[in-house]
Amino acid sequence: MATNQQLLAQFLNSLATSKSPSTLKNYRLDLQKFVHFIGSKQVTNLDTVDIQAYFNHLTKQKRGAATMQRHLSSLRQFYKYLIKQGLVSKSPLMEIQLAQPKTSNQVIALSKDQQVSLVRLVSDQFSWREMIIIRLLMEVGLKPQELLNLKWDDFDVNSRTLRIKSNQNERIVPISKDLVEMLVDDKRLSKYDIIITNQFGERLSIDGLYYLIRQIEAVWDHPLTMSQLRETARQTISKNHPSLSELQNQFGDRSSITTMRHLPITVQHLKEDYQRYFRR
Repeated sequence: MATNQQLLAQFLNSLATSKSPSTLKNYRLDLQKFVHFIGSKQVTNLDTVDIQAYFNHLTKQKRGAATMQRHLSSLRQFYKYLIKQGLVSKSPLMEIQLAQPKTSNQVIALSKDQQVSLVRLVSDQFSWREMIIIRLLMEVGLKPQELLNLKWDDFDVNSRTLRIKSNQNERIVPISKDLVEMLVDDKRLSKYDIIITNQFGERLSIDGLYYLIRQIEAVWDHPLTMSQLRETARQTISKNHPSLSELQNQFGDRSSITTMRHLPITVQHLKEDYQRYFRR
């Protein structure tokens, strides 16, 4: 019988081509904590009581509802794999239910004044690289891993577009004239094929990217997350009334339902949509 660590490694390897690096990292971190908690017990021999004990442990650590749900999701995927491999007959998580995350955790886009303030701060106190990172996240709405995967070959100055690669899929997204000019200037000085690099000319790591955002947040003295920057891009681009399919392509949403969930709904938008589609 394989050890818990071996089963965990096999599970992650089975997802290597279908999940993003950030998703795999979350699975690995969540499941490592679980394996550490159960100690010498075998994951294939656990029951509902064992699983509930783990979530009671997380509750005592004052983990939030969203974090608990993520751990539950990771475990469900893991046991789904174990069932598929014939290592367990049923999941011990079937009877586990957790409180739903509070809706107050909804990501709020930056206001126009906040966007101007953030850009000014980064321009004054940080490097050119940090400015490009913020602009790409806040104006284009890239996911962290999409940003880090960008190469100069993905940048087309003539069409003002970027080719975005995510989970073996590609899409072309437009960028502003100002951002094009910034990238042109940066490319002229760059010696590397990767757009976002560290001080050694290597691809910036996901941890390095989060560290940079935390540095900017500390100086700005205002809450700042990459999800917030992506939501800001959604709200800004949506105001130009692109089609649903264009928005879905822009942000790489797998489902149009996800795209619709982020659309701003105001009286003004409803009036404009009515006048557009129901002209007299």
